[in-house]
Amino acid sequence: MRLAAEAWCHETRDEQRLPKIGPAPEFTLTDQNGKRIALKDLRGKVLAITFIFASCVDTCPLLTAKMAGLQERLGADFGPRVHFVSITVDPNAIRRRF
Repeated sequence: MRLAAEAWCHETRDEQRLPKIGPAPEFTLTDQNGKRIALKDLRGKVLAITFIFASCVDTCPLLTAKMAGLQERLGADFGPRVHFVSITVDPNAIRRRF
């Protein structure tokens, strides 16, 4: 067991680590139902965030389905405590849907 753990762990030099950027600036998004949600509403929650292109017809729907399946697999105990957020980089496509 120890050998397996050592195979997955390795020492890194400080210059190989990603820099700490700091907290995200405040922002507000609109959900699929037209409701506004601010970053401050999400603080302290476990988030899994992806960026998608709303009019994408191949990989984006697959990613969304995978995230929905993952939330379902997390179950009633943990699933509701994890928030899956997909942010579109094509807001005009969303507006055309409403």
